[in-house]
Amino acid sequence: MADTKFTGLTEDTAPGSDSIVPTIDDPGGTPAERKVTLANLAKGFVGGADTQVQYNNGGVFGGDADMVWDDSGKALTIGASTATAQLKLPISQDSVSPTLAFGDGNTGFYEHSDNLLRVSLGGAAKFQFNDNAFEAVSSGGALLKASQSGTVPSLVPDKDDNNTGLGAAGADQLSLIAGALEVVRVDGTVGTKGQVLLPQESLAATPTLAFGDGDTGIFEGVANQLHFATGGGNSEAVLADGWFGANTTGRGAISLNSNASDTVAQFQTRRGSGVAYGLGGATGNVVIVVDSKAGLLVKETSGGSNVLQFDFDAGDNGAEQVGALTSLKSVSATVAGAAAATITATDLIPAGSFVVGITGRVETTFGGAIATMSIGDGSDADRWGTGIVTDGDVTWDLTDATASAGGWFTTATSVVFTGDVAFEASGTLDVIVHYFTLTAATA
Repeated sequence: MADTKFTGLTEDTAPGSDSIVPTIDDPGGTPAERKVTLANLAKGFVGGADTQVQYNNGGVFGGDADMVWDDSGKALTIGASTATAQLKLPISQDSVSPTLAFGDGNTGFYEHSDNLLRVSLGGAAKFQFNDNAFEAVSSGGALLKASQSGTVPSLVPDKDDNNTGLGAAGADQLSLIAGALEVVRVDGTVGTKGQVLLPQESLAATPTLAFGDGDTGIFEGVANQLHFATGGGNSEAVLADGWFGANTTGRGAISLNSNASDTVAQFQTRRGSGVAYGLGGATGNVVIVVDSKAGLLVKETSGGSNVLQFDFDAGDNGAEQVGALTSLKSVSATVAGAAAATITATDLIPAGSFVVGITGRVETTFGGAIATMSIGDGSDADRWGTGIVTDGDVTWDLTDATASAGGWFTTATSVVFTGDVAFEASGTLDVIVHYFTLTAATA
């Protein structure tokens, strides 16, 4: 090949890896002519290891293990071994062409201003992140804040009204907040199923749980009292510890009280007056209470008869007469026939009683020749009746008594039945004594 200047050589516009480039080895010492292929020439300039992206490292090619390109997976890895490694993109205020874009380029992320990252969708800014929240860009959009409490919401439907939304009063608690007020709390720390808690409200005009136009509903007027309001008025009913009733002392007030006593009515027509049940040691007792004083007692006795008592706690002079009672009572007995001129209910009339009258009924017909009988006290043979037919189902009452039927009995007295002829050992009758007793005051 003839000698030719480099400038005179034909340019190779498509050199291969085996193309040769002449070189001078050790030009400053002992120069020697050499040649190198393009494949080996590139090896002399590439920095770093295989797959490391090349960069200008002080005027020469450089490579680093924290910036690697995976050609098969088409993936760029930055900072695989360095926690502080970063990919820095420029600030852009253009939502049409966001800095970090996807697809056709108008959807992605960009830093709108310092420390404010925006999300662009279809070329329009929709959401943004700041140092404390994620929110909609447009007015009236939603807001998600990083901090919250029972009165400061973190999830806000309208960012322009940022004190209304959902917050948390504590762990496992969800707060519904309106106007910086905790209106409802859902508490998962209470019981086994959790609890929905409403705030205490003392105004009947704005009950906590309201219906319709808002002035009718339920609220906790004071601690441990549930109030029912209608029309925002003051005539609401109250459910408190042991009682339920109207929150007023007017004549129309009605209440129920489970904490009844001789002076506290269960069913009250007004505060302090009403009816109490199950007092005086027996479940069947009923007391009528007047102005927080026991006035009238219907008492169930062990014998099955009822006793009506009037309790005079205050005398005419206003002094206390505790325990002073006037009691209307009854006592009964069943008397069987016997072969005798008389049959007797022994000592049926109690000592210290005022007998109003004696009534009764022939249960089964008396046999034999007897047709009628008289009823007396052993001294007066027909005091409570005469000519009473002895057939079954015949009754007698005060219309059969004589004028001297009533009266005081200081000692126990028997009721004596005398037949027009002798009784026989058959037939039965029931007899009832109706009487008053008086009990002196105990204090």
